Amino acid sequence: MSAGLRIAWAGPWNARSSIASFGALVVAEIAARGHEVEVFRTETGEFLALPPRPAPGPVSPLAGASHDALARDYDAFIVNLGDHYGHHGAAVTPLLRLPALAIIHDAFLANLYAGWAEAEGRPSLHGAVLGAVYGAAEAEAANPFMLPLEEMAVRRPMVEWFAAFAAGAVVHADHYAGRVRSACPGPVDVIPLTHESVSLPPPPPLDGARKAVVATIGHVNPNKRGAEVLHAMAASPVLRERARYLMVGPVEPAERAALLGLARSLGAPAPEFTGWVDDAEMRRRLASADAICCLRSPVLEGASGSLILAMLSGRPVLVSDHGSYAEVPDGLVLKCRPGAEAADVRRHLEALLADPAPARTMAARARAYAEATFTAEGYAERLLAHVDRVTETLPVVRAAMGLGRTLAGFGMPLDDPAGERIAGALDDLLDRKG
Repeated sequence: MSAGLRIAWAGPWNARSSIASFGALVVAEIAARGHEVEVFRTETGEFLALPPRPAPGPVSPLAGASHDALARDYDAFIVNLGDHYGHHGAAVTPLLRLPALAIIHDAFLANLYAGWAEAEGRPSLHGAVLGAVYGAAEAEAANPFMLPLEEMAVRRPMVEWFAAFAAGAVVHADHYAGRVRSACPGPVDVIPLTHESVSLPPPPPLDGARKAVVATIGHVNPNKRGAEVLHAMAASPVLRERARYLMVGPVEPAERAALLGLARSLGAPAPEFTGWVDDAEMRRRLASADAICCLRSPVLEGASGSLILAMLSGRPVLVSDHGSYAEVPDGLVLKCRPGAEAADVRRHLEALLADPAPARTMAARARAYAEATFTAEGYAERLLAHVDRVTETLPVVRAAMGLGRTLAGFGMPLDDPAGERIAGALDDLLDRKG
């Protein structure tokens, strides 16, 4: 592993971004190993105006940075990508122009792409981009670009478009690694996401003297399946009588109204909303919880910081059994069938209320697993090793990127047999193993 690297770290750097929280942990660990890290903020507009987090080195906006200096003065350019233009919009243009190691946090980046295209005034790109990434049928159906969310996640998540411009990539779970490997010309590694450790007291007894608190954490939106939790509570006399539903995180007025209206129509307990909370308040709310729901459909994240936080809390965690949630080893979380979450949530929560001991024993195992697996030390170790791999393969990756642009300029699709023969020869030189 190289010593004394100078690294340009591009990503959001404010208190409201979970990817910035991740970045602060990893950057601090890299700096502690003797490397020099300079942070370049990728936020745009009002998000760039948020106060920056502390950092071990300089912090400046990426939008004002010289591309020549980024290429010349740093040993590695690491770009964090998440599906939020406000937090990541300034990362897109440098990624298109400079060899970067992309940390791809989300399996769905269509909003980031669409925000960039709109900000650049280039919506006419949609057809050509969709055609290049997903084929002629998608190009012909480019208008409108955004489709219903579940359909969009399957047909055009756009993660491949970003991966194609990266000299190497890191993903945080296997479920989207194949898409990234199919497009990225350089090495791709799967590294478990890291999260700050939390220390919470055990939950108080569930002896009937109080109502159990069921919590969902993170930005409140339909794909977190809050409606399924309300259906579960409405269908269960036990849950209606003995449980509360707490939603901890930002919520738009329309989503809040929709969930309150659904609860009224079903006869379920009304969900309680906290709005955005800082880290200290999040810990206080988690300490009051008896179970945490990490349900998703569709799965848009690469891996879930909320899931890791829930496991670290030592509370029983309910998950939808697909995406990164399905990759959690059995016996650590309470898995719910996608599309049948309400029935499984009811079953798991009723079992918890009837006998808390088995679920709490499972939660203790999950906490031990999370503490051993999702560490900043382990992440930094593997990331720095991957930086070396990307650096070693960069000359051939540059050639592959140049080949792609040349073939496109000649009008030759990349799946043309001639292109495949040339790309195969480059792969032999690269000996790319993903």
